[in-house]
Amino acid sequence: MFSTGLVVGLDSSGNIDVEFEVNSTTFKDLVYQPILHTLASGGTVNGSNIASVTYDSVGAVDLVINNLDTAIDHPYHMHGMTFWIVAEGSGSMTLEEAESISYNTTNPIRRDTHIIPAGTWAVLRFIADNPGVWCKCGG
Repeated sequence: MFSTGLVVGLDSSGNIDVEFEVNSTTFKDLVYQPILHTLASGGTVNGSNIASVTYDSVGAVDLVINNLDTAIDHPYHMHGMTFWIVAEGSGSMTLEEAESISYNTTNPIRRDTHIIPAGTWAVLRFIADNPGVWCKCGG
């Protein structure tokens, strides 16, 4: 489950600082230490600079994304594969609620990008069968 939002504050110089967070983590682009290279070399994902979910086996995954922003829609994109939009709603979704809701499994919309409106959630189902770093917010 990912919960996303924008955080606005002041930096040490008094300038406005806007950061996009996923699960209270702001992505830090480590140009000279690419994530895929780190993983291929036997390393692990550093949870202090990227929010991640790792799957140890092939199978269907339901990814719950909460857009906690109250005014900004966020486009989510999955590189290298597509997903099905199996549920959407207003507010935020908990893992307990995700286990008890009804999913659209009869011809759900299939995409590689989906805009999740401000203050809503979506459940994206995909087949995790291709190692890599795939899902990102395009906003």
